[in-house]
Amino acid sequence: MNVSSWNGATGNWRNAADWSNGVPDAATEADFTASGAYTVTLSRSDAFTVGAVDFNAAGATLALQGSLTVNGVFDLKAGTLVMSKAGVIHGGTLMMDGGTLVSQGGLGSQGGRLDGVHLAGRLNLATPVETLKITNGLTGVSGAQIWLSGGEDSLTFIGAQTIDNVTIVLDDSASFSVVYTKDTLTFGANATLTTTAFGPEGVLAGSGVVNNGTITSAPSGALGTFNIGLNHSFINNGLVTAASNLDITASKVVNSASGAVNVGQFINVLIQGSFYNRGSLTIAPSGSVDIASNTTIVNAGTISVGAGSLSLDQSTGPGVVSFTNTGAITIGQQGSLALLFNFTIASLRNIVDAGRLYLGGTLDNPGGTLHLDAGPIFGGAGTTLGYGGLFSGGTVVLGGAHLAYTGGGLANVTFEGGLDLGAANASVNLDGGVVVTSANGTGPGVINLTGAGASLTFFDMTGTTANGIDNVRIKAGNSRSAVVIAPQNFDGAAETLTLGAHASIVSTAAGAQVIVQNGAAAGSIIVNAGRIEAAASGGSFSVTIPTLENDGQVIVSNGDTFALSGALTGSGQLVVETGATAQIGAAAANQSVVFADAAGTLKLSSAAKFAATLSGAVIGDKIDLLGTPATAATVNANDQLVITDNGAKVATIQLAGDYANTTFNVARDGAGGSLITLANAPAIHGIVRAMASLVGAGGPGALAGAHAEPTRSMTLARPAVP
Repeated sequence: MNVSSWNGATGNWRNAADWSNGVPDAATEADFTASGAYTVTLSRSDAFTVGAVDFNAAGATLALQGSLTVNGVFDLKAGTLVMSKAGVIHGGTLMMDGGTLVSQGGLGSQGGRLDGVHLAGRLNLATPVETLKITNGLTGVSGAQIWLSGGEDSLTFIGAQTIDNVTIVLDDSASFSVVYTKDTLTFGANATLTTTAFGPEGVLAGSGVVNNGTITSAPSGALGTFNIGLNHSFINNGLVTAASNLDITASKVVNSASGAVNVGQFINVLIQGSFYNRGSLTIAPSGSVDIASNTTIVNAGTISVGAGSLSLDQSTGPGVVSFTNTGAITIGQQGSLALLFNFTIASLRNIVDAGRLYLGGTLDNPGGTLHLDAGPIFGGAGTTLGYGGLFSGGTVVLGGAHLAYTGGGLANVTFEGGLDLGAANASVNLDGGVVVTSANGTGPGVINLTGAGASLTFFDMTGTTANGIDNVRIKAGNSRSAVVIAPQNFDGAAETLTLGAHASIVSTAAGAQVIVQNGAAAGSIIVNAGRIEAAASGGSFSVTIPTLENDGQVIVSNGDTFALSGALTGSGQLVVETGATAQIGAAAANQSVVFADAAGTLKLSSAAKFAATLSGAVIGDKIDLLGTPATAATVNANDQLVITDNGAKVATIQLAGDYANTTFNVARDGAGGSLITLANAPAIHGIVRAMASLVGAGGPGALAGAHAEPTRSMTLARPAVP
């Protein structure tokens, strides 16, 4: 091959006088070996073809602004090749043999271009914000490499093409580096894309990618995330290894039958888009993979999770996920599986979970029976009913399984075995149609609402504004912190919660704090047809619902305090026993308030609105008119206790029983209100007198105990409850 050598002066490529044998042509090698510092410019408007280039001048610079076609080898041994926006090398082999290539410009379409070039050696984009464009493919020889290490450097592929026998290394430790494709880019079987730096981010972005080679995120211990973000599909026919965090986002992500995705220890991988796995996905201990889609997740291959975690998720935005599993998903004893969208039992076939299952979506099971202590999907290390999780329809049998409650719910479910909310901050939502039974499914069930900070929400998703439960005993409270019971409507409307005739809420743990609060709009109602029992020594039972319609019993005992901030309606009983305190506001006329023993306290926050009937008061019982001054209390001919303040009536309380000759004392309560107590015992109640008239020959001794402890005028026997 002919050789034409540059003379060592600064000048333009087109100047024949600067060449030893004229401007090189397709059969000539352009030789740059002259020493010294000089620059040769190939102008933007020029296009030349040479047989080869030998660039071996340490102080020389070739400013490539136009087009250079190389039929053979461009051997960059020393010196600098600077490619600007319009600079392009067509064909040939670019051999990085010690010299430096600088591709000027910035992210996007700036910088020089390699068109159909073979690459040998290591091409290093080491200057910040360099961009090198590739067209018509790139094939490497002799272990070719391209390193992006200068900071915000990019390698842009224009047009559908293949890269092979080349390793691309994203090595930016300061910011990020990008491989961008405007059309489908195919990595050949011997192509590798990898990250190595301890930097924040590597990016593969653009249109679509087919990987027949190897894509590897940074080695174990590297920081940052490798992001693959594509507008179209990402198809893996080769190997993807995540040794640092990896995000893959595309309209379709396919791991084909020959593809393998391996996730390293302590590594997080996020896959977003329609996902089709026909190959293998393997997750190492403490590694995690989150597959999130709004359309389709299909597994026809194998997914193996030893001691790592797998999440099947719905990404943000509209859409319904279709899940199909004809392959195999295996979770080890130390592993976990999270189901975070809607599933059916049938769709979960071929899943073997010996680890922990997290349910954060809806599991539809209408008419079916689900055993939580039996495999293959359940029966492992336990199940968590998490936020957004829902068992919907059918029967759920707890058996010997452990079920943790962290915000999920039940809807139209018969739950056998009771609900245990004994863990700290445990919470569950009960939608309509929930029946809780004993372990064998025949008797009433128990809900243990005893964990510190635990909550039980009756959450209406149907928009009917009504919810309820019956044949259940809710054991509420602990000695550490408050527990909460709340009705709530999905639409924010007022909600009516009904406790059936065989339902009860019972608080007995010393110091227990139970709060029944409004989780819906103003106007919500609790209808109690069963029993509410506040019996925790030193405890508090607070109801802040606007209305408590009590058609059953509310019993306050054992030194507990019951406080109702809303209205008390209905035709039931509020019973106050020894040492207990009940505080209520407005009370309807059909409601009965009963002092069952001595030393009970009734606090009235709206004394003028108290229309209930009061009975059973004896010496030691107290009526506290909160915030209401009073000076006198007398019983009128209608058995009403009329309370006045310096002659002005402030409240009237209807009494049941004979209090005609009873004196009531009035004193200040020390907080701006008035404390009313009995000065002497009331007369024998009417029912006692009737009994006395029937005693006959039995004589007065038959009623000897009646004077010591006055008999109540109503029956206080507690109904049998679960």
